[in-house]
Amino acid sequence: MSDKKIGLSSSEALERYQKDGPNVINIEKKKNYFLVFLAQFKNLMIIILLIATVASFVVAILTGIKHNWDFNADKGTLKIELAQPFIILFVIVVNSLIGTVQEIKSDQAVKSLNKLNLTKTKVYRDNKLVNIESTQIVVGDVIMLEAGDVIPADCKIIESSNLYSSQSILTGESLPVKKYQYDNDDEANLPTIERNDHLFSGASITNGHALCEVIGIGTNTEIGKISSLVNKQKKQLSPLQIKLEKLSKVFGYSGIVLFIIAFIIQIILNGVGNIQSTWPAALAAAISLAVAAVPEGLSAFVSIILALGVKNIAKQKAIVKKLSSIETLGSAAIICSDKTGTITKNQMTVVGLWTKDSEGIKQLTDEHKKLLINSILCSTAKINFDEHNKMVEVGDPTETALIRFGLENQFYQAKDYAHYQIKVHPFDSVKKMMSVQIFDENKNTGILIVKGALESLLKISNNQNHDQFINQTKLYADQSYRTLVVGTKPINKLYDDFLEIENDLELQGIIALIDPPREEVIHSVNSAKAAGIKPIMITGDDLNTAKAIAKQVNIYNEKTDLAISSKELNEIDDETLKRDIEKYSVYARMSPKDKMRIIDAWQANHQVVAMTGDGVNDAPALKKADIGCAMGITGTDVAKETADMIIVDDNFATIINSVESGRRIYQTIKKVIQNLLISSVAELLVFIIGLIVMVPIYRHVISTNAEIATKLALINQTPAGLFAKFSLLSAAQLLWINILTHGFPAIALGIQKSKNDVMNVRPYYKYENLFARRMGIDLLWQSCFIALMSLAAYSIGINYAIYSDQIEIFKSFNEIGSSMGFIVLGIAASIHCLNLMSDRSIFLSSIRYYWLIYLSALFSVSLILLVALTGPIASVFRMDEQFVNRSDLVGISLGMGVGIIPAMEIFKLFINFRTHHHLVINEFKMITK
Repeated sequence: MSDKKIGLSSSEALERYQKDGPNVINIEKKKNYFLVFLAQFKNLMIIILLIATVASFVVAILTGIKHNWDFNADKGTLKIELAQPFIILFVIVVNSLIGTVQEIKSDQAVKSLNKLNLTKTKVYRDNKLVNIESTQIVVGDVIMLEAGDVIPADCKIIESSNLYSSQSILTGESLPVKKYQYDNDDEANLPTIERNDHLFSGASITNGHALCEVIGIGTNTEIGKISSLVNKQKKQLSPLQIKLEKLSKVFGYSGIVLFIIAFIIQIILNGVGNIQSTWPAALAAAISLAVAAVPEGLSAFVSIILALGVKNIAKQKAIVKKLSSIETLGSAAIICSDKTGTITKNQMTVVGLWTKDSEGIKQLTDEHKKLLINSILCSTAKINFDEHNKMVEVGDPTETALIRFGLENQFYQAKDYAHYQIKVHPFDSVKKMMSVQIFDENKNTGILIVKGALESLLKISNNQNHDQFINQTKLYADQSYRTLVVGTKPINKLYDDFLEIENDLELQGIIALIDPPREEVIHSVNSAKAAGIKPIMITGDDLNTAKAIAKQVNIYNEKTDLAISSKELNEIDDETLKRDIEKYSVYARMSPKDKMRIIDAWQANHQVVAMTGDGVNDAPALKKADIGCAMGITGTDVAKETADMIIVDDNFATIINSVESGRRIYQTIKKVIQNLLISSVAELLVFIIGLIVMVPIYRHVISTNAEIATKLALINQTPAGLFAKFSLLSAAQLLWINILTHGFPAIALGIQKSKNDVMNVRPYYKYENLFARRMGIDLLWQSCFIALMSLAAYSIGINYAIYSDQIEIFKSFNEIGSSMGFIVLGIAASIHCLNLMSDRSIFLSSIRYYWLIYLSALFSVSLILLVALTGPIASVFRMDEQFVNRSDLVGISLGMGVGIIPAMEIFKLFINFRTHHHLVINEFKMITK
């Protein structure tokens, strides 16, 4: 125990500092970015591509051995086989780098918990009062605190005078708490947070001064315990992460299975014994099929779209710290909002004035002004102005509200009363009143002003108008207003004993105050309800006040909703709470654990929960929720550190705007996923149908046709040897379509803002399949159409070659068919984005509005034609010069490639004919599996 007179010596303080460390709150360690990069390789799709890379190197080695490492043999086959694994590896590295960069950007934790402690504190060291940084404070230090100070550590009061502390940062209470030293330890069994002889780190002194002994620093403070509670919470996967994870597994495992099946089938068809000839071709075909099954760019493109969404939402005054938070907010079915600072302004405000003559604040009478001036003079708070002429309020928030009202209405200036002699009797928490004597020596007159609770002033006033005061106070109380009554009495001198003159007061009037709702909240709440979202208020304030505020902003309806206190909540078991959770719209006097229990109940019902808040007490719930939204202005650093999103302007409307943006982005992501998967599914269908149907058919045709047999003899080849190298599409071709060519339309779709009304549908279910709401059916038939067109083009190319009189063309039958199939598949996949950009016909969609998508489609088609028709590049992608030189084959390929456009136009015409759009105002309904 330190000496209460002199505090610690420097040597004692140093010893304790070395033992306990600095007065800071520990934060989770920063991620190692190299490990983040390595973590990308845990992705199943990346693992499959790595396997494909290794297999491709094996094929290249076997091909090199076969051709004695002659790079010019067999039309430079060895060059092509060596290029393919490097192309796949390049795609893997690029995809992993994109994922790493996005995760680094997502890791926005700025270690700001310690900012609460970066202040100077008056500490007794070596019998002297010195200013030191609060990080240097140790247990046992004796510190001096006064009005306006932020408390740097948990401490116990030694001495105090008229001391009040605002603990809203911890409890959510908007009113200051009376603090004083205990003469005995009667309240020792109370919870620490409820003890009135304790001051807590992060709270502030609103009135009075105190001498205190530090009893807890850093993580051993109440703030530190909440921080530890926050760090123990396991963060929920976002809805999109869950869906993409499932989708990746489906395509990933499919790729592995198909790789094995394709390899076995090829070996069986082409002969088990001929390892040098058959096995490399079989392995190459299996690699191509595995690559076709993997939508390589899926996660990368989704990350890019989300990153672009972050920038767009930032323009709406919301900072998204994690990319997945955008989509999560868009899926939110529940918004749990703190009252103080989020629904309300966190600023006590004068809302009612009553004197015997009139009531109201719109028209201030002389009696109203006298009432307010007297209430201001009977206070110890003050308002200063900083260098930007911004108000800085010091003291009790109720008293600063009175001063602010006087300044804003220009009838009070402190300098006008500076010459008065003032004697103060501080607020007495037992009597619930305070008094001041004001004396003007120039006029030799004075006045006693008493301000406090009505019941206290009635006891010391004359008997005039008591019933009127009682009735009006009740009317204000019914609206959950806090009331102050002011009474006055003339005096002819300053008295030492206030009790001598605190009697026979004339009651002057009543002042009503409240922490009012933000003006924009009602509209935002109504917008949320119209979108099928349930807004909920969770607060540390009392139940009646919470219900009154919730009712004003349309969160709470007495006929349909229930409100509950912490005490009542603790009497309900978890199963009952989960069952009845939908009934409650207001929760009062909630602790951090209560808030997490509420969120647990909603999440147990499969709802996506968003939590808004600004105080330290909100931090555990902010992390527990599917998405935490901290307030940017009034939000504490703890809340901002924990949250997934920061609402810069503290505007509830910004949250709803973010919900809309999240829904719009999710809709866009679904379109992009559909666009990407259509080509992957089409590629799979091409391979599967080609392997199972077309290979046996053409193998039979070539084996039984005499004319073809003659041609085979001329080139010294057998049907088995010819089909040993048979491959519909190469891995390099598929990667070009999936990543480089397909990427630009995907990004353009992601950038393009949808014109659909996304707030006219209910929230997406957290575990709703990505293919729900007709997407799966659309994806399947569109993939089938593109695959059949590609196979048809492939068949045309093969038929042209095998029946050609030119031996060189005959020898290249597989390459010619593959070239035509590649162009049709690539062009169809590239221009399909035009079909997805709008539900309307592309001929009715503005080219000026959708110019970026048109440009991306044109660019992608150009890339397809670049590799198909440019000699040196074409050879790497197995494009044959015999095909390049035939304009008729190229023309057929181009025509079949754009066939998806008229097919989609007919489909849209049919769908739009059947569909009628109605504006429906939604109400919240529990989303079920």
